[in-house]
Amino acid sequence: MKYYNKTLYNELKPNYLKLNYEDKINKNEEKIIDLQNKLKYNPPKFLYQRKELQDKIKRYNVNILEIKEKINRINYCKECGMEFVSPKIKYRKSKKWSWKNDYCSKSCYNVTKGYPSEFNSSLKFEIRLRDGFKCKMCGKLQEEIPYLLNVHHIDHDKTNCEHSNLVSLCQPCHLKAHKEPDWHKKFLAEVTAK
Repeated sequence: MKYYNKTLYNELKPNYLKLNYEDKINKNEEKIIDLQNKLKYNPPKFLYQRKELQDKIKRYNVNILEIKEKINRINYCKECGMEFVSPKIKYRKSKKWSWKNDYCSKSCYNVTKGYPSEFNSSLKFEIRLRDGFKCKMCGKLQEEIPYLLNVHHIDHDKTNCEHSNLVSLCQPCHLKAHKEPDWHKKFLAEVTAK
């Protein structure tokens, strides 16, 4: 997907999401007109029936406002160029969610960071399962920590996703592994050999 001109692709590509949302707006507007005509030319006999119709009109108006707000949040993925609706909140401070503003999925974001598509949540789960859901350096169990164990590349090569090159580490040990790469390579080579 990297071999095309993304700006040209986005200009030529039809806006499927926008067209779909505009159709929904038109349908809601038609329903509102029908309900208003019903109230005006053929009003219900009872007050509660009139209120029900007025409530329906209010709901359709709210739906129209929500759809227009979604149209304003339509964005294009920086990696694949796919059209998507970005979240209401702009995730700028949090690194964990900042990809949601610019990428359609976590896999597109990972490609830009240098991770291959094979390095996904199912592979990480397999590695954690193989390691018994515990850190290979300090031995902390998954239940003892409030986050998922990190899956670390022993040789620091993000593209090497062989099981023998991956290991489960807690966050403090993962930081140590990046600060002292020579020591941890020897240690983890011994641990994975067992």
